[in-house]
Parts: sequence; C-alpha cells; structure tokens
Amino acid sequence: MYQNPVQLSKLDKVINREYRIETIELPDDYEGKVIATLLSRSSDVPSDSAVIYIHGWADYFFHDHLARWFNDRGFDFYAIELRKYGRSLLPHQKPNYCRDLQEYFPELDESIQRITQRDGHSYLMMFGHSTGGLTAALYAQSGKHRQKVKRLILNSPFLGFKADGATMSLLRFYGFLGGFNYNAVLPREGSPLYTQTIHSSEKGEWDFNFAWRPRTGFPFYQSWVHAILEGHQKVDQGLNLECPILMLTSSQSYSDGVLNAKAMRSDVVLDVPTLRTKVDKLGKAVVYKSIPGGLHDIFLSPEPVRQKAFEAIEKWLK
Repeated sequence: MYQNPVQLSKLDKVINREYRIETIELPDDYEGKVIATLLSRSSDVPSDSAVIYIHGWADYFFHDHLARWFNDRGFDFYAIELRKYGRSLLPHQKPNYCRDLQEYFPELDESIQRITQRDGHSYLMMFGHSTGGLTAALYAQSGKHRQKVKRLILNSPFLGFKADGATMSLLRFYGFLGGFNYNAVLPREGSPLYTQTIHSSEKGEWDFNFAWRPRTGFPFYQSWVHAILEGHQKVDQGLNLECPILMLTSSQSYSDGVLNAKAMRSDVVLDVPTLRTKVDKLGKAVVYKSIPGGLHDIFLSPEPVRQKAFEAIEKWLK
C-alpha cells in the first residue's frame, strides 16, 4: 500500500496557490473510498472554450506551462488527477491501480459535466498523455459525454507496448492472469531513465515530487496489464472517432537504458514505429505530427523542441 510522504515541489506549490482544486467524491470501489481531483486555471479573458488534460501512468499534473499556453490563447484549462494518482491517491489504495480503464470514466463524466454545465463552456477539447491518451481515446468513443468532446490531442499515447515478441507473449500471459489474480505484481521494476531525462535534479528542467511520480514508477500489477491490453485491443479493432484528432510523438525511440545524448532526444518509454501503425485506427480526421528531439512527454522536452509541438497545436487549431 501507498506509504510515501508527500514533499511538495515548487511547481506543486504554485499550482496549489494559483489553481482552483476540487475533490470529486466517487462511489466506493473494491478497495474502498475513491476520489478524483479536478484542477483548473482560467484565461484572463472570458471564454466558452476549455481544455481538459489527462496525465499518464505514474504521473500527475504539474504542467503549469501547458496551462498558461492554453490560457494565453483563450482557453480555460482543466486537469484531472484520476483516482489513485497524485492528489487523489489515498493511503489504503494501490497506486495507479485499475482493473479496467473504464473505471476512470465516472470522474471524466463528472469533470465534463462541471466544465460544460456548471462553468458554461460550449467547446471542449480533451488532451491525453501516454495512458491518459489511451483513456481519452476510449472515452471519446464510448464515454457518457463523448459528444461534448469536440477535439482530441494525443501526446505520445500508450497505444501499444514497447516489447519484442517473447516479451509480448509474457505480457499477454500476465494480462490473462490479471483478469482474476488482482494482487499479483510483475517481477520487475521500472527504469529510472525517463525520470533522468526530465527531472531538474538530473538532465531535465522539471521539478516534481517523487511521492506522486517515483523515479522508477509504481509496481506493475497484472490486473493493470490486463486493463491496458484490453484497451489496446479496442484501438486495434478501430475506434472510428469522428472528432478531429492531433497525435504527437517523438521522431524516434531509444531502448538501451543508458542516459546519453540520444536518450535526451527520444521516447524512452514507447516504441514510435508501433504508435505510427495505430494512427489510422483512431478515426476519420487524424493529423499525425512527429517532433524531432521529443521526449516521451513532448511537452517536457527542451524548450526549442516543445515549441515545435506548440506550433503544431496552433496550426492544427487554425
């Protein structure tokens, strides 16, 4: 169970001070009490347009620069920290755990209801990173308020594992076991490489806390693998989304596990060629943009690189 003390980073303190932070009370699940957290920052000018951001696995929202970029362009910005992530993680819960990605739909339902009905936004764009991108795509297909999602941005969406044939066979076996073996953990630990590329204490520029985003991630549960594989299967069957989609990835992947110059210009988490094969499975109006030098989270890449990604969004919106 989750025991790490939370030491807020400088960015966390900025967000706590400058954002509206709401707790969403949700029905109890198989572990007990459940909450989600909705954060928001408004544009300086009144706006009927909004963005909701969904983080990835072993992650939470600390992307203040992303919110400000959208604010400067007339969008009110919202970010959801899903159940068992970040500010929503409770002491009795297994961090980042789920058995089905649709478990996250109720907090997305409630967030969209608040954004559109309570706050009066008629135009809503959804923005998902990594597992958040997979969840966003699935919600845009079958979520309760999917018709209110007018556009979709996918930032290195987790649409397939980075694994060779033998490893995929093992993952499918673990996923099968995860359908009923709910507490089993995979016998491996995550790599610190991605954290090394983005955290300000190493080669990156971002200050986040390791209680909510550990250097090597959280334990990989077999049931989580089961949920991810089911999500991938739905994508592979074709989602046929009708809303415009912008998909951003790095131009290359890196797999050697050693921090070097190539790692600092690559997606070290996912396999970019695999992601490219999924583009046509998403919908009817997909724009794919490869960002040279991009990290796994394109918007945590060095400033010149992420500027190219922001330019791609701006061009797509126009």
